[in-house]
Amino acid sequence: MACADDVFWQFLQGQLPLANFEQWCYRTAELEAELGKDLYLDLVATRFEDPASVVALKRTLHERLRARSYLVCECFMWADVEKLPLGVEWSPKAVKARFVLLSERTPWLELRRCPRCAQAWYVACDTLDDDWYFRRMAEPEVSDVVQSGKWPPDFDRDERYGLQP
Repeated sequence: MACADDVFWQFLQGQLPLANFEQWCYRTAELEAELGKDLYLDLVATRFEDPASVVALKRTLHERLRARSYLVCECFMWADVEKLPLGVEWSPKAVKARFVLLSERTPWLELRRCPRCAQAWYVACDTLDDDWYFRRMAEPEVSDVVQSGKWPPDFDRDERYGLQP
């Protein structure tokens, strides 16, 4: 059997389709012994056709992986535009350490990628209001930025990111 934690991580990242993950859960006889009765029953009782149930399951599996010191990232749990406070946990140095720089538009607007899950983000640092904005980027958008310098217009109307109004 593949390590259950590896399968969970593939599912959380979207590398393992929901239908395949569901079948794997039902077919893996050793899963109950590995997870324990309560978590196993929660897993197989999940209504996989209900998006809210799947999100709840993903949060449970994410917490399990974190508790077991499995190297995980939280990108999959973020909204398409995630606002985080500029501070000790999310200082410029912390962002630079956590995400790989792909391209820089201004000192406050960058395209970065999570090295753990490979999700790309359009990152804006709002130093006026002390917030970070992480906007999820699809791969065609990433290619537009890297190959053509064509950035999404999300932050174009605000001077605080170093752009002209």
